[in-house]
Amino acid sequence: MWPMAGKTGAARVALITRAPVIPVAQWGANLAMPPYARENKVRLLPRKTLQVLAGPPVDLSAFYDREPTRTCSRRPPRSSWRPSPGCWRKCGRDRARAAVRPSQRQGGTAAQGRRGGQQVTRPVKATVFGTGSWGTAFAIVLADAGCEVTLWGRRREVVDAINTGRTNPDYFPDVELPENIRATTDPAEAAAGADFTVLAVPSQTLRDNLAAWAPLLAPDTVLVSLMKGIELGTAKRMSEVIEEVAKVPAERIAVVTGPNLAAEIAARQPAASVVACVDETVAQRLQAACHTPYFRPYTSTDVTGCELGGAVKNVIGLAVGIADGMGLGDNTKGSLITRGLAEATRLGVAMGADPLTFSGLAGLGDLVATCSSPLSRNHTFGTNLGRGMTLEETIAVTKQTAEGVKSCQSVADLARRHGVDMPITDTVVDIVHHGKPTLVALKELMGRSAKPERR
Repeated sequence: MWPMAGKTGAARVALITRAPVIPVAQWGANLAMPPYARENKVRLLPRKTLQVLAGPPVDLSAFYDREPTRTCSRRPPRSSWRPSPGCWRKCGRDRARAAVRPSQRQGGTAAQGRRGGQQVTRPVKATVFGTGSWGTAFAIVLADAGCEVTLWGRRREVVDAINTGRTNPDYFPDVELPENIRATTDPAEAAAGADFTVLAVPSQTLRDNLAAWAPLLAPDTVLVSLMKGIELGTAKRMSEVIEEVAKVPAERIAVVTGPNLAAEIAARQPAASVVACVDETVAQRLQAACHTPYFRPYTSTDVTGCELGGAVKNVIGLAVGIADGMGLGDNTKGSLITRGLAEATRLGVAMGADPLTFSGLAGLGDLVATCSSPLSRNHTFGTNLGRGMTLEETIAVTKQTAEGVKSCQSVADLARRHGVDMPITDTVVDIVHHGKPTLVALKELMGRSAKPERR
């Protein structure tokens, strides 16, 4: 039954009657029948494949004499699930199998072997470095897509909570993590044998962290960046930092971007994103590894455009948040979003990106989500600044990293290097880092000389 950990009613019946328990999984009912289908009627045509798998009987005698409280009843389903990893995860693993490296599918011992004379393909292994909100949410996506996921965390108490309580108490205390996620504080253990190594740390800490992890990485692992920032000082995109520090070719570096509000994705609300790599085959493998019924990834080979879209939208999110904090209306916010998108596109074109990327999920989609949602860290940070809080006061009340706060300087630096005019970005830098009063900054921004829109 799926998800096993949620079937407390069935567990109570099993404990009271002491009847044999056989874990059963199904996959595909959402395409055909209620209550799983979107429509409240059975749809038998065209024909659809429903998969049902059963595991071996489970001994629950250790729970028989305990009071069947809800807390107690949650444990038998988990016990039922552990000895039967081939049930639900096998049903949902077809896409994840497609993500294993082709060389491994064609004879690599790490990916396949033989059992009873038949060839067996192993599931994709993914490692996520970082137990923050987005790292944890993406780990959930990978696990739901059928991957075996290892989370690396620095703090022992968080790792223990993930392994024993199946939650991340710092970010998603009410979200139960899939059973195929485990956590460790040992980076070598986390990195071993990973097909995909996902990096989900603050962008300004990537270089130092990756320098320590690089010697531990699996030889052919694909490095996946979840970060949306530009490095201070070097003005390098995150994929460029990864290529330089880990000494891997661009063909083994991928980016996940788009409207990625972590809390909504962890709650399994429908979302679409972009997975980008200069090697389209690698992008397709990553797409297969993170494709779930609620998370729809699209591929792209425009890594530059995808990264710039994510970095610049953080800066524009700060600007829109400041406008909100100042009590300005929707006309102001609509203007900032539109002209902010124009700034991102100009910079992208100057750096060789495809301008169409900025009208897609990595550009407009991400920008709209960041500028309109109270879940956005950058928008919230900007709102507090717009209400009159100082930078130090705003940092003090902000629990998570707002990438735009530091990256706005890097984005402005990048624009100067490429001769691109980005007035909204410059205004955000003046407010955040130079202490310019918001009303003065607004007056200067609106007082610029008039010009054609498409320039």
